[in-house]
Amino acid sequence: MGKKKTNGSIFLVLILTLIIVAACTKKTEVQQKNDNQITDNSLINVKKRGKLIIGAIPDYPPMEYIDENGDHVGYDIDVVKEIASQLGVDSEIKQIMWGDLFNAVKSGEVDLIISSITITQERQQEMLFSVPYFDAGQTIVVQKNTKDISSPGDLKGKKIGVNAGTTCEKIALEYANNEDVIGYPGYDPIINDLKNNEIDAMVTDLIGASNYVKNNPDLKLVGEPFTQEFYGIATKLGNNALMEEIDRILRNMKRSGKLKEIKNKWLK
Repeated sequence: MGKKKTNGSIFLVLILTLIIVAACTKKTEVQQKNDNQITDNSLINVKKRGKLIIGAIPDYPPMEYIDENGDHVGYDIDVVKEIASQLGVDSEIKQIMWGDLFNAVKSGEVDLIISSITITQERQQEMLFSVPYFDAGQTIVVQKNTKDISSPGDLKGKKIGVNAGTTCEKIALEYANNEDVIGYPGYDPIINDLKNNEIDAMVTDLIGASNYVKNNPDLKLVGEPFTQEFYGIATKLGNNALMEEIDRILRNMKRSGKLKEIKNKWLK
């Protein structure tokens, strides 16, 4: 009888211990969630400042560029200006080169970055992304008299220019030899080298490609886009409150037709 009583007591102690541990764990999770909500002042800080600071690369028309008056304009610029307007604050565009763009938002130098940035799993480990605001695909640009490149499969053995550190580079490496994929700090030097026969082709998304061909009649597009990519706005990890509000605004812009209006303005 004593042995059975002892076993029952041990069992009861184990059950009570599990209940206490579960309760403490739940309390810790709730407390952590509450702590995160308390310390996330990302949206409050923007509203107190009265200004949304955005990092962008102004060398990718019609998405983002500097016009003849020295103003930042383009599809992406109109999107973030509308977001700032709906937040009830002003917007400030900071010109940042691609190589410094991600660090600028991670360090808090800017609140957001927007520059035709493709959402990838790798980037989502380093930054917090919005819902997609644009769908683009990669394509190939060559000189108009080029006849030996008619598809991605023809890139093998050719020198390919890409914007370094972008998904364009990642895609190009799937089709061309590593040593033949040349990374550049921006798009303008790629176009110059392509026109001067320093490289054989350029891989970039359809938006940029269409614009470059439009402004350079000695270049042409090769076939149709061969990927599907979604652009997103990025902020630093932990800025959940700010990004939740941006997502809400982007969804409203889509429902109201504002995103379509901006697209028609710049891409038609």
